[in-house]
Amino acid sequence: MKNKLLTRQDFKEEVFKRDKHKCVVPGCEQKAVDAHHIMERKLFSDGGYYLNNGASLCAEHHLDAEIGKITVKEILDYVKVNIDEIPIPDNITIFDYVGLIKTDSLDKWGEKKKEIDSINEWWKQYENKKGKKETKEKQ
Repeated sequence: MKNKLLTRQDFKEEVFKRDKHKCVVPGCEQKAVDAHHIMERKLFSDGGYYLNNGASLCAEHHLDAEIGKITVKEILDYVKVNIDEIPIPDNITIFDYVGLIKTDSLDKWGEKKKEIDSINEWWKQYENKKGKKETKEKQ
């Protein structure tokens, strides 16, 4: 299936519609409040607003997904997106992308996951990545 690029508003509407406006995390009955980008949208030169790059999440699970407590692979499983239907970010080959997702070794930013000893260490890495991305965008 070819991934169709959506507008920001259509992305949110289509993701919520597919997921019935509920958080996709199994066992969660909360209303979705965010159409989460499974892979960071800035990894796509076109913005990454693809239905198969989105998941409806409640506030708690959205934060969990952002900090890596819920993995890319888990979210793809929750929304039942087949591996051949996922959009591929610009900076990675399809071969590497599929392999890293299958082994749950890819983080939201398209990088191989590192072992993280604590949530505090994760936040340090997150803030570091965020700062580097913001610096690049300003240049």
